[in-house]
Amino acid sequence: MRIEDSLSITSEVRDEWLQQGMLSELVSYVTSNYDTVSSKPMLFIVPIREKLVKDNETELLIKLFKKLIKVQTEDLWFHLPQLKNVGGTLNSEQLEDRLQKVNAAQSGCLTLLGHYVHDLKALSYSDLARR
Repeated sequence: MRIEDSLSITSEVRDEWLQQGMLSELVSYVTSNYDTVSSKPMLFIVPIREKLVKDNETELLIKLFKKLIKVQTEDLWFHLPQLKNVGGTLNSEQLEDRLQKVNAAQSGCLTLLGHYVHDLKALSYSDLARR
């Protein structure tokens, strides 16, 4: 089953794919479309993570987190330089808005890393040093 790149799947479709055991397809879809899978992508992936851990799908879990952490880190690195007020052209409201974006990106990175470590521990995965 192929989903066009411009379409997003609903949580109902996600749940159907999970029931059908389409884990590889679901992980591929999410990693290719993370920023558009849902208005709350972190919540969207919770059932996927749970199923991957339950089914001991270590490699798929690593693939999922590798992409998600990369996206969140890129977002953080994009927003960090915007905190500089070169030439004093930004007012305090603009700086506060940018700071909120940096904080959200940082929080997203840390949250993902925490979930990643938690899920790997649940799988008794001890191969972190080689990755």
